[in-house]
Amino acid sequence: MNNTIIFLIAWLSMAVMGINIQLLTPINSDLKEVLNISYSMLGILMGIISLPGIFISTSIGSLADKIGRKYILATGLFLITIGNLCFPIFSNYNFALIGRILIGIGCATISVLVPGIISEYLPKEKIPQLMGIFNTAIPVGSILTLTFYYGITKNIGLFQSFYIPTILAVILAISYLFFPEKKEKSRIDKKDKKWIIPNAETIIPLSIVVLTANLASMAYVTLAPSYYEQLKISWQIRGTMLSASLWGAIIFAPIVGKILSKKNYAKIILIIGLVTQGIGLICIPFSQIPLFVSLILFCFGAGIIMTPIYVIIPKVLPQENINTAFGVIITSMMIGCLIGPYLAGQILDISNFTISFGITGIISILGIFACFAIKEK
Repeated sequence: MNNTIIFLIAWLSMAVMGINIQLLTPINSDLKEVLNISYSMLGILMGIISLPGIFISTSIGSLADKIGRKYILATGLFLITIGNLCFPIFSNYNFALIGRILIGIGCATISVLVPGIISEYLPKEKIPQLMGIFNTAIPVGSILTLTFYYGITKNIGLFQSFYIPTILAVILAISYLFFPEKKEKSRIDKKDKKWIIPNAETIIPLSIVVLTANLASMAYVTLAPSYYEQLKISWQIRGTMLSASLWGAIIFAPIVGKILSKKNYAKIILIIGLVTQGIGLICIPFSQIPLFVSLILFCFGAGIIMTPIYVIIPKVLPQENINTAFGVIITSMMIGCLIGPYLAGQILDISNFTISFGITGIISILGIFACFAIKEK
């Protein structure tokens, strides 16, 4: 299979994941009315997609290291298909909830297994640059959904619109069935029955970095809407501001990939990303600092963090352990996504925006201590 086609399928898979994560956001008011549910039930429906990733990501990676990834990926994409079909077929909250859980399992499968495709099938010398481009997929899928999906539902119908991500997932699932076989099977000592983290001295610090970065990023998404509403910023401008981290990845991730293809600055870039994201968050509530300056800092920091992680893992691990490693990383990411909104809300309940943004910014900056522990050999 041609390298360009392999990369395109991998990129589109991550874009489909971004589409499914954001799918309910543009239509949440209409969905609430049609399903006759409360705001809290709507919140559960939107957020439960991240829950499976906490519990199954590492197991998916470990299984793929033993039997290969393509059939697991195809299964995950078919689960996304079934999950989206639950909406138009049943038009019922309970089945919609089941559907979102199935989509969450599929998205966890994609996020764990697809990054390893770049390192397994594509030229090693091009991996850093390709990873930079690869990291634009989820933001592009998310922004396209946030921008156009509401208009699509108005033209073809609310539940009928769910056929679009369904068709995309089916096409990708079939594509994976034609992937070449996994080159190497995992060689695990039969005497070692217990599960271990491969190259833990690298993967554990990277997991801490991912957890702190995503915790801070999701705290921003939680705090910013209320803060911008308080500032009387219009909805049109507010939407762009809320997607700052997504734009950061689109703009800066390819540049980071280009830099890493020439020089080994992965740890330095991680430190810069965590510090810049943290400073941007801390500065947001200070009226003395122009808001666009704070957002540019946050946007830049959030946008450069993931590419070095995707570059380091295939460099320090043998191919037969990469899926397990990505499983650990995605588990940490999902934990950060789950804790971030809750922590931000709790801090805001007992304090104010200045303290809330400040604490979450400091958490991001504290992630640099994990960077110093990363071993890249």
